[in-house]
Amino acid sequence: MKLLRVRLHGFGAFNDGLDVTFAPDQLNLIVGRNEAGKSTVMNSIFGVLFGFRDLNMARKYEPWDEHDAYAGELELQTEDGRKLVVHRDFNSNQCRVVAIDQGDHEQQLFEGRADPRGTQDEDMRYYELLAELFGFSDETVFRSTVFFGQQSLSTAVSDQIRRMLSGSTSVDFKGALHDLHARYSELTTENPWRSKARGRPRLIEQTQSALEADRTQLEDARQALDRSLELECEAADLELRIDQGTAELDSVRNSLDAHRRLMELLGRNEEANRRYEDALSRRDNFKRYADRAHEVEEEVARRYSHLKNMPEEFPERVRCYAEDQEAMQEELDELARLRKSLDGLRPKPNTKNGVTLGSVIGGATVLAGALTPVGPAVGLIAGAASGLLGFNIGRNIGTGFKEEKERLQQRVHELQASVKQRRKRSEELLAAAGPSLLGRDADTVIAEFRQFVQLRGEQKRLTAAMKALGDQSSMEAAFDEASRERGAVNAALEELAERHPSLVDLTDRARVGQEVERLRERLAGCELTVSQDRGRLETNRLELAGLGNRVNQNLSHLEEEVMDKERQLNRLDLERDALKSAIDTLDQCVKDFQEGDVLRLSEEMSAIFTRITDGKYTRIHLGTGLEPVVSRGDSVPILPENLSQGARDQLYFAMRVAMARHLSRNIKLPLFLDDPFVNFDGERLAITKDVLENLDDHQIIMVTCNRDYEPWTESVVDLDEVRSAA
Repeated sequence: MKLLRVRLHGFGAFNDGLDVTFAPDQLNLIVGRNEAGKSTVMNSIFGVLFGFRDLNMARKYEPWDEHDAYAGELELQTEDGRKLVVHRDFNSNQCRVVAIDQGDHEQQLFEGRADPRGTQDEDMRYYELLAELFGFSDETVFRSTVFFGQQSLSTAVSDQIRRMLSGSTSVDFKGALHDLHARYSELTTENPWRSKARGRPRLIEQTQSALEADRTQLEDARQALDRSLELECEAADLELRIDQGTAELDSVRNSLDAHRRLMELLGRNEEANRRYEDALSRRDNFKRYADRAHEVEEEVARRYSHLKNMPEEFPERVRCYAEDQEAMQEELDELARLRKSLDGLRPKPNTKNGVTLGSVIGGATVLAGALTPVGPAVGLIAGAASGLLGFNIGRNIGTGFKEEKERLQQRVHELQASVKQRRKRSEELLAAAGPSLLGRDADTVIAEFRQFVQLRGEQKRLTAAMKALGDQSSMEAAFDEASRERGAVNAALEELAERHPSLVDLTDRARVGQEVERLRERLAGCELTVSQDRGRLETNRLELAGLGNRVNQNLSHLEEEVMDKERQLNRLDLERDALKSAIDTLDQCVKDFQEGDVLRLSEEMSAIFTRITDGKYTRIHLGTGLEPVVSRGDSVPILPENLSQGARDQLYFAMRVAMARHLSRNIKLPLFLDDPFVNFDGERLAITKDVLENLDDHQIIMVTCNRDYEPWTESVVDLDEVRSAA
C-alpha cells in the first residue's frame, strides 16, 4: 500500500487547503520550520483514515479563520495496481471510499457515516472495510505499528502490539496463562502442575459441601412445605403479574412522558418555525428592499442626477419656462415688427385740416383788411399769404405721427422689459436645471421629472421600510437565533424519535393530545390492576406468615437452591476440565511461538540493529513478553536501560521496523517517521539511510525540520514554500 496524494480542504494551519503528492518508490521527505504544519500533515493522514475519537483533536485542527470546508482526501495505491481514494468530512464524519482500477473504472466501496465513536451498522461497516484494506481498524494500533515518533521512542512493547505479534488480538498470552492458573486455583485445591496443593477448600469443594447441606435440609422440610405449595404458587403467579403490570406501568408512563414531551416539542416547533419564517421573511424583505433601493439609487444616479436638487415646483417652473420661451419668441417677433414699423414711420399731411385752417386764417385776414384802413386789396393779399401759411400749418397739425411714434416706442419698451424679464427667469431656471432643458420638449422634461420624483418617492418608501424592519445585523442575529432554536427543537424531535420510533409519524398535535388522554386512561387502569394484585399478594403473604409457625423452610426456595448448586457444581467441573486443557494447550502454543515467530522476529531485529550499529551489537533476544536483551560479540547481555540514548533509539527503530514488517506480511503499509534520528550520529545516519533504501517493499514518509536530509531523496515536500505561496 503506497500513499500517493494528500489533499486538505481547511485543516489546522492549512486554512486555504493543501495538495501534496508522494513518490511511491522512494523516500518521501516533508521539511519545514517549526509550526510549519508537519505534524498537522501527519495527523491529517490518520484523521482521514480513522477520524478523531477525541473531540478535542477534532476541534484542534478545525481552522479558526474563515473556511469553506473542514475535510481531507487521501489517494493510495494498492499492491494489485488499483487506486483508493478516501475522503472524509470532519464536521459530519461522512466518508467515501472509491477504488479505481487501471482502466479508470470507479467502484464505490463505501459512502456514509464513519464516526469513530459511533456504534451504528454504518460506522461498523466502514471500520471493517478499513481492517480489510489496511489490516487495522484501530488508530492506536496503526500508529503503534507504522508511526515512528521522536517523542515516543521506547524499547517497551505495548500489550496490544505483543498480542498482535503473538497472533492474538484480544488477550495477551502471558497474562492469559497467569489468569487461567489463577482461575484454576480459585476453583479447586487440586493442582496437576504442583507437587503439593493448598489444603484450603475452594469453590468446587465449598459448593459440594453446601449442596449436601441443602439436600439434607430440603429432605427434612419437604413434607412440612407441601401444604404451603398452593399459596406459594399463587403468590408466585401474583408476583409475576405484578412484575408484568409494573413493567407495563413503566412502559405506559414512559410512553405518556414521551407523548407529553412530543406535545411540548411540537408546540415549540410550531413557534420556532413561525419565528424562523418571520425572521427569514424579514431578512429576505430587507434584502429585496436593499437590492431595489440600490437599483433605484443607480438609476437615479445614471439618468436623473441633474434633477436631484430640483424643487417640487420644478414642473410648474418648466411649464413657465416653456410658456416664457413661447411668449418671448412671440414678443421678439412683435418687437421686430414694431421696430421695423417705427423705422418706416413717416408723418402723413392732413389736407382737410390745412384747407380748414388756411381758409379760417385767410378769411380772417381778408376780413380784417377790409375793415381796416389798409384796404381790401392789402387785406386780400395778406389773407392769401396767411391762408397759405395756415394751409401748411394745418397740413402738419392732426396727422397722429407723434402719437403713433410714442405709442410704438412705448410698446417696444414694454416688450423689451417683458423679454428681459422672461429671459432672466429662463436663465435662472437653466442655471438651476443645467443644460437638460435646452432644446427639449417641456412635456418630456416634466415626464422625466415625474419619473424622478416617483423613483425618489420609492427610494424613500424603501428606506422607511428598511428602517421599519430594523438594522441588518440585528435581523441576521435574530435569524441565526431562530435557526439555532429551530435546529435545537428539530434535534430534540429527532432524539425523541430515535428513542421512541413509534412517534415518528405523529406530527399532529391534536392526534398527540388524543393519544395522551388515551394513555392517561390506560395508566389509571394499570395502576388499579397492580394495586389490586398487590393487595391480594399481601393477603397471601399474611396467610403464609400464619403458616410460618409450622413451616420453617421455603420448599421451592430450597429446591431451587439445590438445583442451582447442582448446576453450579456441574459448571465448575466443566470449567475446571476446560481450564486444564486450555492451560496445557496455551502453554504449548507459547512454546511453539517462542520457537517460531519470536525467533524469526529476533533475527530480523538483530539484522537491522547490527547493521545500524555497524556490528557493535550482534544479537537481540526477545523474552516471553517480547522484552529485548542486546548481545555484543563477547556475548555479554545488555538491558536497554544500560544503553546510551542513541543506542536505545536505534534499538527501538530496529524493533519497530521489524515488527511493522512482521505485522504487515500481507499488506505492505507505508512507514511514517517523525524525525526519529535526532540522537543518531553521522555514521549511524548513513547506515540508517541504506536500511531505509533497502525497505523497498515499504513506502517511507519522514517529516523533519532538518534540511540535511534533503540529499537523501528527490521527493521533497517543502512546507515553508507551500505556506509562503499561500
